[in-house]
Amino acid sequence: MVPYRRDIDGLRGLSVLAVVLYHADLAFFSGGFIGVDVFFVISGFLITSILLDDAKAKKFSLVKFYERRIRRIFPALFFMLLIVTGVSAIILLPPDLKDYGQSLAASATPLSNVHFWSEAGYFDMDSRYKPLLHTWSLGVEEQFYIFFPLLIFLIYRFKQQSQMPYFFGGVFLISLLISIWSTPLYPKFSFFLPVTRGWELMLGGLIALNRLPQIRNTVTNNAFAFAGLVGVLAPVFLYSESTLFPGFNALAPCLGAGLIIHSGIHRQTAIHKLLSQKPIVFTGLISYSLYLWHWPIFALYRYYNVWPLSAAEIFVIIFISAAISILSWHFIEKPFRGSKSFFYRRQIFVFAFLAVAMTGVTGVILHIAKGFPNRFTPDVQTTISVGREITANRDTCLLQRGQIDLPPAEPCLFGRKKTGKYDTVLWGDSHADQLVSGLEKYGAKKRISGRRITKSSCPPLLGAIRIEATGEKRNDCKKFNDRVMDLILNDAHIKTVVMTARWTKYTEGQNRSNAGDFAYLTNENFKEPGKQNSRDVFSESLNGTVKKLVKSGKKVILIGPVPEPGYRVPDCLAKAKSPLYRNLSCKTLSRQDVDSDSQFSHEQLRKIKSGFPRVKIYLPVEAICDKNTCPIEIDGAPLYRDKDHLSFKGSEYLVEKLNLR
Repeated sequence: MVPYRRDIDGLRGLSVLAVVLYHADLAFFSGGFIGVDVFFVISGFLITSILLDDAKAKKFSLVKFYERRIRRIFPALFFMLLIVTGVSAIILLPPDLKDYGQSLAASATPLSNVHFWSEAGYFDMDSRYKPLLHTWSLGVEEQFYIFFPLLIFLIYRFKQQSQMPYFFGGVFLISLLISIWSTPLYPKFSFFLPVTRGWELMLGGLIALNRLPQIRNTVTNNAFAFAGLVGVLAPVFLYSESTLFPGFNALAPCLGAGLIIHSGIHRQTAIHKLLSQKPIVFTGLISYSLYLWHWPIFALYRYYNVWPLSAAEIFVIIFISAAISILSWHFIEKPFRGSKSFFYRRQIFVFAFLAVAMTGVTGVILHIAKGFPNRFTPDVQTTISVGREITANRDTCLLQRGQIDLPPAEPCLFGRKKTGKYDTVLWGDSHADQLVSGLEKYGAKKRISGRRITKSSCPPLLGAIRIEATGEKRNDCKKFNDRVMDLILNDAHIKTVVMTARWTKYTEGQNRSNAGDFAYLTNENFKEPGKQNSRDVFSESLNGTVKKLVKSGKKVILIGPVPEPGYRVPDCLAKAKSPLYRNLSCKTLSRQDVDSDSQFSHEQLRKIKSGFPRVKIYLPVEAICDKNTCPIEIDGAPLYRDKDHLSFKGSEYLVEKLNLR
């Protein structure tokens, strides 16, 4: 029988508090996401201990194991899904409710993490608004529960108990190496899938084998426990969203949790006594319910409220989450668990089958019904639809990460189209691509024949290398831009080059619409990523790119950055038109804020103008904004299709106002 350890519940409590405070966007707890990894280590230890005890006592039963897991996980999970689905069906806009249906169906199975890993659509809701995003970790654990007991069964079936440390150690090492390798290259894959998280669970399993050396010296044992607590707590305060994770950086919190667990197996230390105090232990007891409830409450309130949360709102949400979690633990979790449960095994499995089936069907219905758009008026639906606009042939003409071969010419022509011939090239990132709908009409009217050559998240700057928040170097941008320049210089038909991008993203490191998501520039003379180095590279690369084009006799047009609202404009305007969101108003942009954000990039564009007088400079802020504000809608229609890209109407409006020539 696995002895109960209060300190492990205390460690659970510490971990869930870190997660909750991180999800509250409290800057001091910017690395609180590591709490999930600590959960994995604890889960690996406890599950392995239970399975080994059963196997040694010759009571091993997969049916019994899965019954215990269902009792532990399903009641609170499906009650949460029921309530959250009811609220979501009321407040989510149709496209978001449709997507919620997919996540609901996935959350009813062990595939939630796979769903969120694969969910990379262009119109995806911001992750902070996805009510069931947190269920990805349950998916990882449930997949572990499916395969790990089978491994234990086979080991005992073929009497290979002496090899168990090697089996466990091999899985641990392979998973860890894959995690370290894949995290910088495929961060989303590494974050969500068990192949890169399995080592965290196996670490707990290795400790449960009780083959690690015992720490007999009291002073040493206390030192290890203290080091473990530091390993868990330090990342909570030192890590952030820009930290490469999991990979190598997950070692500190996981090994820290492992040290705490291992050092408390044979004797208690001061740390274990600290973690055994009633308040933190009670938090650990309700940790599962608190984890389940806090995130959807935050997500749905943020979705409804739109604007950043105040300190008072954060406090109230945490209080409500804790209150609901206590009720969930007492009235839902406890009655289903233990030998004194009112529910028999057969009832438990029938309940599980019905809960999974009904939840899955509900999710499918929400998806097939496209979120029941008739809940809203036609006017609201029209506004929502602007947020789903997509530039013609976008998938072909706007290259994505890793792609460097230029898009084909024919489907990417605009304006006065001539097969195989064009006199103008639009070069840039998605902020260049957003101008296509405007240039299509303007070009036809002005007899301009153009081709767009665009790549997402890559400014048209020779030699520039994009550095992601994770530290990844995007050499594909440099290779792509070299190919674009070669094409332009070697085609005598091309007379004009229009260059634009989300310039402020690269000069400031981030924008209002992507706070926390940093992106910098560097070059082959690599320096530590940072704002100043990024600005230096921007200035040098812009000057060099323009100089090369001008020297070759090309006419160059530079378009400055578009003002960025920082929120999904069509969704906000749609909500504001709905009686459900009575008090919501969509904020216009302050001209002062916009000028402040774009000051450096505007200065650099003006320097180009002074150095190359024939270069044309156009600033969208002067076309869109008045002296005090920058509008978010034109003639009642959204000017933007999301947080920072113009809508079709916005694109046409801007291009006409700029009057490119």
